[in-house]
Amino acid sequence: MWSSRALTDSLGRFVLRGLSGDSVRLELRRIGYQALTRAVSLRTPSGELELVMHPDAVVLPEVRTTARPAKPAKYLGTTKYDGFFHRQKLGLGTFITREQIERMNAFHTLEILRGVPGINVSIGNGDPTDADIRIPKCYGVNSKVTVWIDGKMQLSSSSPGRDPGHPGRNIDLAEHLARITPSDIEMVEVYRGASQIPGVFHWDGCAVIAIWTRYNRGADSASGRPD
Repeated sequence: MWSSRALTDSLGRFVLRGLSGDSVRLELRRIGYQALTRAVSLRTPSGELELVMHPDAVVLPEVRTTARPAKPAKYLGTTKYDGFFHRQKLGLGTFITREQIERMNAFHTLEILRGVPGINVSIGNGDPTDADIRIPKCYGVNSKVTVWIDGKMQLSSSSPGRDPGHPGRNIDLAEHLARITPSDIEMVEVYRGASQIPGVFHWDGCAVIAIWTRYNRGADSASGRPD
């Protein structure tokens, strides 16, 4: 069976050459339009023919979308902890929420850190200011542990602040953390080793303890001022 094909230009024009006989059957196809089939007489005096194609409605399969909030509903009134939840999704450090802190029933802030992998905390005589804090990945002459509270660096404790009689023991760190009570803390981030520390906390340390204090839900939502 003889056939001929042609492509239209940008205006929809096309030319078929070498046709013979009295009539031919034309089939036109275009994405988004209904296919058109028509018998055409070759006896048309002008040799020109205008054909009109009609748009074809395409039925797409059902699409379902599921939205997940970027943070728990109780924090929708503040932007204070947005960075915490963003970094938590990346999963590079250890993240402790308010719910976890309450389940710990911790009396000292150092007790919150006891369960963090890579941090050894010992409160031998019950005095948190005299606690033994060791971070194996952060030990050496130039090693520093930085403490951040509400996004501001508060302490950069280096080797001179350590107890020479107990290698790895950081006196400055223990004393600083002892001033903060668990009831004032909403959440904590801990990063052990420079490879874990996100850019927002990069200073000159090899470990970071970032504490976020609780906020007054009746205060300015953007400032998130502590209770």
